[in-house]
Amino acid sequence: MTNSESRASGMSPEQLREAIVQAVIPLIAEWDAVTNAQIAHAASIDEATLLHVFNDKNAVLIAAAQAHMMTALDPTQVVQELQSIPLDQPLAARLVETIHALDTYHGRIATLLAPLDAYGTPQGQPTPDSGTAGEPRTRPFSREDFRAAARMDVIGQAVTKLLEPDQEHLRLQAGTLANVFLALYSGRKRTPHPQPSQLSAEQLVDLFIHGALTTTNRA
Repeated sequence: MTNSESRASGMSPEQLREAIVQAVIPLIAEWDAVTNAQIAHAASIDEATLLHVFNDKNAVLIAAAQAHMMTALDPTQVVQELQSIPLDQPLAARLVETIHALDTYHGRIATLLAPLDAYGTPQGQPTPDSGTAGEPRTRPFSREDFRAAARMDVIGQAVTKLLEPDQEHLRLQAGTLANVFLALYSGRKRTPHPQPSQLSAEQLVDLFIHGALTTTNRA
């Protein structure tokens, strides 16, 4: 029995699939050039085993791309950073720290997903659904899938906790305002204008807290 056969025989189908996917992630940027033989070698299995688990090269690379994306979008670290912001600071200071934490999170995403920009998902190729053990989904990976992977609900809960100490002074519930703040932040990230036209963290927080009108012009 070869080492490849030994490795494959010692794993369940799910474990083998996951091992292949993780081994292939470094090859994502070489999508067009990589071969079945290279993929099998990276996963320490033979080509027959590879093609028993995945239909073809694209299938395994798509699965690897999705796994890499899910890792990049994992919000665990940013939520921990948000939870570590001292609640005894003024609200504005808390929210500025929130923006810095979110900027760091999106910077990590951009860095980790950079290899995906080199190829993109081939047109017409289904993306494996993370909940179906490799069975192909019938629709493209959508913006809502990205939001689910990034767990914006968890991030929203963490931001809510940062607003709650000032609840008695807020016009709306902290949870509602957390969603508004994140929407304002997302708009800042998507602005088409280059720096320095983009609002600073301090400017965005001031706009969120005090609104668009100057003090003398508020109705």
